[in-house]
Amino acid sequence: MRILMALSTRRLACLVLAAALLAPLGAGVSTARAGDGDAKPVVPEALLESARQDERAMFDVLVQGDGSEKSAKLAGKLARALGKGDDVKALAGQLREEFSSVPAVRISLAGKDVLRLSKNGGAGILSIVPNSEVVPEKWSNPQKWDVAVKLNWWWGSTQAKSSSAATIAIVDSGVDNANGQFGDRLLGQFDLGGGSSEGDPRGHGTFVAAIAAGAGVYSGAAPTANIVSLDVFDSQGRGQASDVLRAADWILQHKGEYKIRVANFSLQTSQQTSFLYDPLDKAVERLWQAGVVVVAAAGNYGTEGKPSNVVYAPANDPFVITVGAVDLHGSGDTADDFNAPWSSYGHTLDGFAKPEVGAPGRYMIAEVPGTSTIYADYPANVVAPNTIQLSGTSFAAPVVSAVAADLLGLHPDWTADQVKGVVMSSSTPLGSASPLSVGVGEVNLQKAVEFKGTPPNPNLALSQFLVPDPAGTGLPTFDAASWINTAQNNASWNSASWNSSSWSSASWNSASWSSASWNSASWNSASWNSASWNSASWASLSVPNNAGGDRTDPSY
Repeated sequence: MRILMALSTRRLACLVLAAALLAPLGAGVSTARAGDGDAKPVVPEALLESARQDERAMFDVLVQGDGSEKSAKLAGKLARALGKGDDVKALAGQLREEFSSVPAVRISLAGKDVLRLSKNGGAGILSIVPNSEVVPEKWSNPQKWDVAVKLNWWWGSTQAKSSSAATIAIVDSGVDNANGQFGDRLLGQFDLGGGSSEGDPRGHGTFVAAIAAGAGVYSGAAPTANIVSLDVFDSQGRGQASDVLRAADWILQHKGEYKIRVANFSLQTSQQTSFLYDPLDKAVERLWQAGVVVVAAAGNYGTEGKPSNVVYAPANDPFVITVGAVDLHGSGDTADDFNAPWSSYGHTLDGFAKPEVGAPGRYMIAEVPGTSTIYADYPANVVAPNTIQLSGTSFAAPVVSAVAADLLGLHPDWTADQVKGVVMSSSTPLGSASPLSVGVGEVNLQKAVEFKGTPPNPNLALSQFLVPDPAGTGLPTFDAASWINTAQNNASWNSASWNSSSWSSASWNSASWSSASWNSASWNSASWNSASWNSASWASLSVPNNAGGDRTDPSY
């Protein structure tokens, strides 16, 4: 609270100073020379005109002294100038605030007193200006993706000015704030196995965090969001699934303390898995049931825009929001947007269509540490000092994480299912994208913010298989045996989730959930009983890398 008040005071002071400096340069302002005994205060003509029209009206103004006295003395001078003697108490009810950074006070004055002070030549008053509305700093991003997903609309909206986004947990390689793009919104940095509780030797996590919540040259989609960094990768982008499980445990334990409502996982395991058995899937489901919106990168193992299926955790989990990468085709117009050629899509081994949505993820630019290994690995992609261009579903995911955080800032009572429903139902269908490649379409923050009514639940059919956790955690758990039995005997078990008119995209129709999806699912075979599942190879993980990438489009 103290920090916010200091910031507010500083902005008000700057407003007063700006008026004093600019006034002599333009028309419509009563001017004076500071320090002259008979000088008249600087007063905007618009304020004087309003005071003349109604001398009894009260005006909330900022009065700045000439610098010869502190604010407390200025209040006394005001009392004398208004004919109230030396008793500052005579201004009770009018004097609202005194400032220490500049000799200025906030006071409520009648129109006749504004006019009186504007003519007074000896009160030591430099300026009188309205206590104008102060708006947040202007965010911008000199790329195209802010236009495509309507972030430019959001940055100028009243909703953005009146709300603060929810906290986002960045489970990655760490976050570096040396350039100050996160301000004081980086609430903590914790080493969960990556080896660095501060900074980001790899650079990947900083890039992800900048897309989500940066407020530097390249602003993120939720520039008011707080973030928490959970480091699970080393300087080469390597980690273990156990590190990510540890991070999930940490989020579950500390989500209330840091107000974490969104968790971004721009990573994947290295073994094809079923969500029924993979512990990382179980961990993100636990977060989801605890009210944390989990957003996962779909992966970059697609080829030439063709379906690859989505076979790695946590992107394969049906509860979470899985995000594919969109190529903007060099413009902010979504009409020509298409799925990035390496962005993974299709069905999971359990028959679920993935991803649910798409977001810009190709040729993204953000600031990273100049000492990071990712910065050194791709010198051809450096666009400015400590600034690099990269591509990948890793960077599409934080766009959606930020959209979720913005929505939760407006609707803190929404569940994870409801956030997913609004994100999906408000997305823009892409006619140029391959069917299923970007789910229902490209995220649209404006449509999501303007959503009216009860949010649809895309996880409706899954909810019937949630049962009390026998371990007594108080959170529901998924009854896999019951679900398998249902899916094997009823191919349309999930149709209830998609019969709503909320799902307008033709690319996300009943064909996505055909019986072929369930009949070919891996849990129908004996493969999960094989020795391969018992192998320790599932335990490693990585950022979603694309071996087929080139130097101009390295995909992560």
